[in-house]
Order: sequence, then C-alpha cells, then structure tokens
Amino acid sequence: MGGPTIELFYYDEKPAWRILVPHPARFKGVRYRIRFQLFSLPQGVLVGWWLRLYDVPDQPYFVHRVVDLGDSVVWEYMRRLDKTQSIVLVFESTGTEQGFAEELSIDGTGLDMLFKDGERRLQSAGGTDGRAALDAFMSVFNDALPKRGDVGAAWNAVFERYPQPV
Repeated sequence: MGGPTIELFYYDEKPAWRILVPHPARFKGVRYRIRFQLFSLPQGVLVGWWLRLYDVPDQPYFVHRVVDLGDSVVWEYMRRLDKTQSIVLVFESTGTEQGFAEELSIDGTGLDMLFKDGERRLQSAGGTDGRAALDAFMSVFNDALPKRGDVGAAWNAVFERYPQPV
C-alpha cells in the first residue's frame, strides 16, 4: 500500500468527518442518508462517500469525499469504519456559533461488502497510483458536475468513463 495522500480525522478514537458550516446548529438531529461507493480505475481503487443532511427537507445539504483505498492511512480508516459501523460528524463553525459532534450509524450501507470487494480489487490490480487515480476521477467528476447537476450524476459519469469490473 502506498503512502498517505490524505489526513483523516478521528474523534474519541472513532472515524470522523469534519464539516465546516456557518450555522452548525441547523444540522443537529436532522435526518441523514449516507452512501458508499467503490470506483475501480486503471490507476487504482477509490472509495467515495456522499452524505446528505436533510435540514431543508427537499433540498438536502450534501458533502462528499473520494479517497484512495490503496493508501495505508485510508485503509486503516476504512477498516475502523467497517468495524465500528458508525461515523462521527464534527460540525465546526465558520462564524461564532458553537459546533458539535454527532455519531451516525452506517449499519446497512453495505460498507462491509464494499470493503471486501475493494480489498479483492486492490490485490488483483498489483501496483496502483492513488494520486493518478484521484486525478483521473476528479477530471471526469469536475467536468460532469456542472452539466449533470448533482454528485450522484457526476459519479455516474465516472462509471461511464471507467466501467467497473464484475
């Protein structure tokens, strides 16, 4: 596995995700949906997650992240995420409002099967170049997002460009 390409965050020893927003309180206790996705590109294997927070029911706030599964730091983070079946969202303020942390269950998202499939794909790929895989992903994603209008549709553009192995 390669060297670190990203610094991931833990909160009380649990995998966490920092989210910087002007008014953190508006996200306290809201309904959420999280999706994990594996992306196999010729250069490497990536895992993405997309979080939608329904502070406004028909217009959810969303954030997403795509990381190199071949990176040892990412590998350990995903392993712990799979083990705990939860993630801590740490809402930090861009203003003066106090932030907070909230633990969310990811049970039922299929992360366990995705993680096993990712491991299999990494082993069969031999060597990988995570930075090149991320660059290739972002090139397609950034081109598609303004045209298609949302993260899911831009992720689909990546699948169209890089069909996934069976």
